[in-house]
Amino acid sequence: MSTDNRGLSSSLLIDSRELQLLLEKNRDKIGHTHHDGKGELVSGILFIASILPAVYPSIYVLSSSSVKKVCLALGFAVCAGGLAMLVKSHKNLYGHKKLYSDIEKLNTVQHRHSLVAIKDTFSSTPSRFLLYYDGRWDCWFFFNYKTTNNDQLHVTQRLAEELHIPTENLTLTRCGDRIQTKYSVSAKEEKTYNHTLYSASLKTFPEPLTHPSFSIDNRKYKWMSMREMHDNPMIQEKNKDVVNFVDEIIH
Repeated sequence: MSTDNRGLSSSLLIDSRELQLLLEKNRDKIGHTHHDGKGELVSGILFIASILPAVYPSIYVLSSSSVKKVCLALGFAVCAGGLAMLVKSHKNLYGHKKLYSDIEKLNTVQHRHSLVAIKDTFSSTPSRFLLYYDGRWDCWFFFNYKTTNNDQLHVTQRLAEELHIPTENLTLTRCGDRIQTKYSVSAKEEKTYNHTLYSASLKTFPEPLTHPSFSIDNRKYKWMSMREMHDNPMIQEKNKDVVNFVDEIIH
């Protein structure tokens, strides 16, 4: 799991072969910073500065001034090499942020959803979860919303609006994440999902919410146990992976 620069937690699903190709392609860039060449440039300048006031003896056929010119040429060569490295490092800067950005582009996760499990804690022995009915799918589902920035606040607000309760009455706890791939009946293809699971607890339950089933704004809601979900053919066909996820994490 990782956190992007907007503070949005996410999981990545990456083909190892694609990752290997990316690293191979950029192997000469990885690890370099915009400081490359600075050391050589400074060394060259200091070398030249030490040569200028110095007096050199003649060496074989080279006069004193010729020896100094050779040393100065070496110093300028070191400076030129350092400057070239510095310019190149600024043009081809490939730091950890750029590398991570390229790795994120390999991510095959297509959909991010936040799931919410609400248990009947108003009961003496809580054992049921609140589900809503989706007529298009003809199935009962856990509350789910598209994952966004500031996700916990977003989910709290959406859930409060949907159930007509104040946000102060809700406490959301993040329970885990899971990447799941399943066949989409509507799209007729496999899709990869990153599910974030929250457990929502209510300080008080308004009287209508304590009924075995009820409706709010023409949407049907129902309390169901895990056993009932596992025994429901429609739920098992269309939402088995989510039910299993919740069953494993929240008891």
